[in-house]
Amino acid sequence: MYWRTGDIERSLIEVGIVSRTGVLKNLTLTAVKNAVLSDVIIKNKKLVDATPVFDLSIIPEKRIYDYISDFQVCLGKEATTIISGEINECHTLVRFGRTSIGVNYENYITHVTVNELTTDEYKELKDSLKL
Repeated sequence: MYWRTGDIERSLIEVGIVSRTGVLKNLTLTAVKNAVLSDVIIKNKKLVDATPVFDLSIIPEKRIYDYISDFQVCLGKEATTIISGEINECHTLVRFGRTSIGVNYENYITHVTVNELTTDEYKELKDSLKL
């Protein structure tokens, strides 16, 4: 199953979800139209170390849910953050490994951050984002 966001043509993030459990399987940044070089600091009220689980009730029978919305990718020296909502509304940060997902009070995703980028990862992202 997949939850996708972006305009689906020029910008796309695809979240793979295990169909029986709702557990996050993978996250793929497929296309980006809005990227900047910038470190981002996001405040949150609560930090949880856990594996994200998604609500499967919103996914239709075709197993793909498209949420049309803009997002921005901010590439910093040590982290890259995909902002898909109002970052000042981040209530809970779900951290798993190097990745964290911020959600607001209604449990909608506000951002996704991949931390501890290596120098090679940073260079590869910078090149691929044309920054």
